[in-house]
Amino acid sequence: MTRRDFLKTGAGVTLIAAGGLAWRLVDQGVFEAGDGPAYAPWENWSHHDNPRSLTLVRSAILAANAHNTQP
Repeated sequence: MTRRDFLKTGAGVTLIAAGGLAWRLVDQGVFEAGDGPAYAPWENWSHHDNPRSLTLVRSAILAANAHNTQP
């Protein structure tokens, strides 16, 4: 195997690995911001059929960020 063949093979393997990684990231939703169960309170905090106290509690939990990882 020549050096050129080795580099071509290495480049091909690298491209396949990068494509697989990109596919996995898209499949797991890494690039979709604002989706998932952690963001559910932002969608349903102001239902008008809830009592006022429950609406206040739901809006109070929105002060923390979605994953509750405040510094």
